[in-house]
Amino acid sequence: MIICIRCTQPRQPQELCKGRRHCQACQARAARISYYRHRWRQLDKNARRRAAEYGCDVQPVDYGAIFAADIAHPCGMCGQHLNPATDEIEFDHIQPLAEGGAHAPHNIRLVHRTCNREASMRRFVLAKVLNRRVA
Repeated sequence: MIICIRCTQPRQPQELCKGRRHCQACQARAARISYYRHRWRQLDKNARRRAAEYGCDVQPVDYGAIFAADIAHPCGMCGQHLNPATDEIEFDHIQPLAEGGAHAPHNIRLVHRTCNREASMRRFVLAKVLNRRVA
């Protein structure tokens, strides 16, 4: 038995990554964390750009902290439980940037991807209907 240097669990030699002293489970976990950190940096960059275009307030946002704090709460739109293992989860601005909402931690929540898409489609259809009536 060999002790994994990351999780400190005893492992069989075949369970370790080739040429490394950590197990394959720790390697997969590290890859997921790296992916999410990269994805959250992209989200923040795009949201900051859009907020600047709309002239909204921009504050530093730690997506990891928001995820850790909000994952125990229900979806911000439908109220059902969020399960990161099975559900596709997105970050959502409570008040959209296009409507003058701030890019700040207090204005961001976790929602199901389908809930977020349905809400954005409703806003799009409503805006289209209102523009047709005005024109």
